[in-house]
Amino acid sequence: MRRELVAAFGAEQVAPFFGGQTAKVVVVGQAPGGTSVQLRPWSNASGKTLRERWLQLSEAEFYDPENIYLTAIGMYFPGKDARGNDCKPDSALAEVWLRQELTYLRPQLYLVVGRMAADFFFPRRDFAELVGANQTINDVPALVLPHPSPLNAKWLKDHPEFSEERLPALRTALREALLL
Repeated sequence: MRRELVAAFGAEQVAPFFGGQTAKVVVVGQAPGGTSVQLRPWSNASGKTLRERWLQLSEAEFYDPENIYLTAIGMYFPGKDARGNDCKPDSALAEVWLRQELTYLRPQLYLVVGRMAADFFFPRRDFAELVGANQTINDVPALVLPHPSPLNAKWLKDHPEFSEERLPALRTALREALLL
């Protein structure tokens, strides 16, 4: 499948996928950032927040292909709009590629990171409610997280229950899935 995406978009634009087919946790983000396309997924400041602060995983644990499989609803960096914000990833593309990709995986847990990724799996649902309650994808437990970007500081401030209640529950579910 990766070869087909490279042919469709060009190697410099295709999101890096990371992880093994038997990974216990699948992290589905929105789309790779501009620098993450050239490096590995979640290798920027948002990734550090996700890995170290929220999940409390070492870099080795997070990038262990037996532990974590990383993908995104946007298969390439969608660019910036006139105001400098990231453009939305193409959800029609995700319907084809991501749905196919997920059929090859058998995780114990899904982590859905960001509102755009949440909208893909749970359309027309209130984001704060999705973050605050357990979900499922393909009959597998799924936890929705806000995007760990510094641009989300207001959402995090307005929803202190995420840090106080959901992060401890997330870490417990993650440790159980990874058997750490």
